[in-house]
Amino acid sequence: MAAQNKKVTLSTTSSFNYFNKNTTLTENIFKLVNEGEVVSINSLISLDVYRKYRFLQKENILKLLENNEIVLLFSDKPTLKVTVALPAFTAVKNGKPVVFVNISNHAKRYNDGTFQIDDRVLFSLLTAGYIEYIWQFNYDSVSRKGHIIYQPFAESYAEAIKKVFYRLYSIGASPQDVIKIEYFAAKFALNYMLGINVDDARTIATKMVGTSEAFISIIDANNWHFEDNGLESLFNMIGMNIRGIKISESAIVETWLKTFGQSSAFALDYLPAFATMLSNASIGAYLNNQKSVESILKEGGTRFLNEYYGGFY
Repeated sequence: MAAQNKKVTLSTTSSFNYFNKNTTLTENIFKLVNEGEVVSINSLISLDVYRKYRFLQKENILKLLENNEIVLLFSDKPTLKVTVALPAFTAVKNGKPVVFVNISNHAKRYNDGTFQIDDRVLFSLLTAGYIEYIWQFNYDSVSRKGHIIYQPFAESYAEAIKKVFYRLYSIGASPQDVIKIEYFAAKFALNYMLGINVDDARTIATKMVGTSEAFISIIDANNWHFEDNGLESLFNMIGMNIRGIKISESAIVETWLKTFGQSSAFALDYLPAFATMLSNASIGAYLNNQKSVESILKEGGTRFLNEYYGGFY
C-alpha cells in the first residue's frame, strides 16, 4: 500500500486560511523570522539538566539545534506576536528552509540574558519542532510506515472530530451516525492530512469503523476525494449524511477550540499540529485542554505518536 507524493503544507490548509485573516499571521511569522532573537538552548536549560530528563529524541533534537536545522526564536515585542497555536513552523531564512520554534509565548527573559521557562513546556516546544522537522524533511519515512501509523492516526483523529460533533450537535444516539462521522473523519485524516491515495484511505477507514462495504457504498458512493477540498468537504460530507444538522464551519472550528484549547487551532487539518497537540498532553505541559486531549491519546493517539517519532518512555 503506497502513499501519494502529496504532502500538505501548513499554508495550504483550511485552518491556516481561516485564522490568517488579512494575511496578518503570515506577516507576523515573516517579521518574527527576520527580527526575532535567536536563542541558544544553553540560555534556557543547562545541558546536564537537559540530558537528565527522560525525554526521548532529546539527543536528535540537540543535534538539530547545534546544526541550526531547528532554531529557537524569542521576541517580547507586540509587533512580533505569533499565535500559541504555532509553536513550530518552517520558513526560509537566507535561502534555506529551517524549522523555527517560537518560545516567545512561554518564556520570560531576565536582564542577564537568561530565560525562565517551565521544563515541560520547553520539552513540548522542542518536540513540536522535531515533529515539524520530520514532516518537512523526512516525510517519506512517515509515509512508508504504512498500517502501523495509518490506523492509530485515523482512530485518534476520528475520535477528536467525534467529540466536536457530539458537543455541537448532540449526536450519539444513532450508531449509524457515529459510524458516518468516524468513517469520513478517518478517510479525511488519511487522504488529506497524511496524503495516501483515496482508495487506500477508503479501505482503511471502512475496516476501522467495522462496517460493510455495502453501507460505505451508500454514504460514499463516489469515493469522495479530499485532497483538494480540505475541511469544508469533510464537514459537508458529514452534513449530507446525517439528518437534522446544519453545518457551520465557524461553529465547528470554535467548538474544536473550546474542546481542545486555543493552541490546537491548526490540529484540525495539519498532521504535525495534531501530533503536537497529542505530544503536549503526553508530556503533561498543559498547553491544551489536557483532559480532552488525554482521551484522544487513549483512542490510538499514543500508538500514533510512538510510530511517528518515537513517543515517550
